[in-house]
Parts: sequence; C-alpha cells; structure tokens
Amino acid sequence: MKRTFFSVFALLALLTIAITPALANGTISQVKTLNLSSLGSETVDLLIRTEGSTAALAAHILSVGGQVKYQYENVPILAATIPLSQWAGVAGFPGVAKVEKDSPVQLDIDHGSTKPMSFEIELAAGESIMPLESYNLADLPQGYDNYMLSGAALTWAETDAGAGSIVAVVDTGTVPNLCLQHAVTGAPGFPDGYNATGDGIPANSTLNIPHGTFVGGVIASLCQLNLYPAGPVYEAIHKYLPEYGTTIPILGQAPLAQIYPVKVVSAEGGTTISTILGGLDHVLSLKKSGALD
Repeated sequence: MKRTFFSVFALLALLTIAITPALANGTISQVKTLNLSSLGSETVDLLIRTEGSTAALAAHILSVGGQVKYQYENVPILAATIPLSQWAGVAGFPGVAKVEKDSPVQLDIDHGSTKPMSFEIELAAGESIMPLESYNLADLPQGYDNYMLSGAALTWAETDAGAGSIVAVVDTGTVPNLCLQHAVTGAPGFPDGYNATGDGIPANSTLNIPHGTFVGGVIASLCQLNLYPAGPVYEAIHKYLPEYGTTIPILGQAPLAQIYPVKVVSAEGGTTISTILGGLDHVLSLKKSGALD
C-alpha cells in the first residue's frame, strides 16, 4: 500500500484534551501528594512513564502483586494496576519519570435501553442499498452530489480516490456493511482488526457501538440507494430536481481507500486512557513493521 493514515476524529480530540495534562503535568511529586484514602479501593490504575525501558519497572510491579495492563512498544510508558500499599515504591522506582492515574472514559449512552447496539435502516417498499460499481464522476447521476460538497471528489483523478491507502479508524469498531464491504480490511495476525478493550467482541462486529462505522462510511463508502418512484425520498428530491433519476450514490471522501478497524471503546461504551493509547500504539507498531503499509 502507498500510505497509511490515522483516523483521529472526535474521539481522539477528546483524548488529546484528557491525556495532555495527565502526562505533561503529572510529576511524581504531585502524584505522591494525592489523597490515596479518597480512592475507595485497595488498588489504583496508573500510567507510568520511565526514562528508558519499562522492563525493570514491569518486573517490579509484578513482584509486588500488581498487574501490567499495557507495556507500550513505541513510548516508554506502561499501564498498570498496583496495590495502594506499593504506591511509594512504584513512584520512587529508579527511572520513573512521571506517574498519573489511568482515567476511565464513558460514552454517553443509555445503558437501560433494550435496543440493540446495531441497527438496520428501514427502507420504503421498493427501495434498496447495494454496492456501487463505479466511482467515476462521469458515470454518476448529476444534481444530488452530496459527496462533492467537501471538494474531495475533485482530487480523485490525482489520488485514485484513495486507492492504496489504509485508514486506521481508532474508534468503536467498523462493520463491513454494504457500503464498506470493499474497504474494511485486517492486518497480519489481526484479520478482524484490533480490539484493545478485551471485551471479546471483534472490532468488525455489528455488536459494537456504530460510531466507528459512521466514521468509516464518511471516509470510504461506495454504495448506492435505489429509490422507489412513489417513495417519500424520491418525491422529496424530485420536488427540487424533477429530472433526477432513481439512484443516489453514497460515496465517502476516499471511496477506494481501505479501513482498518481499531476498537478502543467497548460495546458497553466504556474505555480508559490506557486502552486508547493501546490502540494507537498498535497501529504505530504495524506501520513501523510494514505490516499495515
């Protein structure tokens, strides 16, 4: 592949806000003054940055009854759960530069709802969605060019509409639905994408929260909606575009790009800063090894 892109979008914008003060300002001296009694637990989840390798610190944490959740490959940081009684020993371990609590992040979803986490669009009688054979602008109906509004289509001749590019969508997972079945791909050892959450549901499953699929669709959709001439959508369009046909092309900004799903939010909507970092670290490792290139 020619190039790999990273899809950061709104989820990682929130991450930037959350993690910057955590790792930039969380000095050891600040951490040691934290009121540990307020945590209400016998353990604490931490992000710890070291000067150099994290191997010795990881071994120390395990030796005192802690657990190492992530030992990142591309930054000298590890995520761990330690007993509160071992706080001072870990924070003062040789080579430790900064320590900060690993913060939970929860999406605002209705956990009491009985609705499934996936859904199907209810089409009018006679309507259907199907993959699109061609993205060539000359072959597409004119007048309802929603994919033209961003100007991306004007670059397709130069960029081959994204062909040869892989976009790692770090989000809730991405489903290879009818609009994305050409695009969603895996990587060596990760045929279903990567699930950093450990919830047991693959990154390309319909059981995941659909946000990552929406994002994937914005990037690489390549499908069409076939309208029924007496249906409400057809009538609404023809009120303003009476010469328009019965097919609406649905194209992403780079319809020939591939999508590699990286799931950092569980199907229940929960995650942590360390889990999101784990997804990003995974993508960077694949890129550096040439496995996703």
